[in-house]
Amino acid sequence: MVRFYSKSPFPKGPNKLNTSKRTVLAFRYKDNVLIDQVMVNGKKMTANLDTGSDGSFSLTPAAVSDLGLGDEVSKAKVSRSVGFNGISANREGNLRNVTIGGISVDGPTVVFFGKGAGRDKKIWGINVGNAFLKDFVVTVDYEERLVTFERL
Repeated sequence: MVRFYSKSPFPKGPNKLNTSKRTVLAFRYKDNVLIDQVMVNGKKMTANLDTGSDGSFSLTPAAVSDLGLGDEVSKAKVSRSVGFNGISANREGNLRNVTIGGISVDGPTVVFFGKGAGRDKKIWGINVGNAFLKDFVVTVDYEERLVTFERL
């Protein structure tokens, strides 16, 4: 769902009372919409909001290392994807938890991007895609640099 507003319907500034139904977060833009208020398995991480991705969550090789998931990734099932860089072999598994503002997801499926698949030197660690976003109305307020996730 895409909506265009001349003025945001939400109050200015990040909402300090984020809930599981609606959360308002500050973002920055560096070739991607980047959100810093994300926790993965209890560790703070920068997320890339990726409306073109059909998955829920994906981790870069650096994020896998930071989270100490190397052994789990090596045992995870192989999955293949096709994208801008061609066909890539990744692995798929589960995380304990991903929390975005006040929204918490236990046991989500995640794709572990393989080394050399074009995501080795990203400034973000977790990619948030459409399989997660489909359950929310997402409002990106570029003027105020805020993104709102409101559960449908």
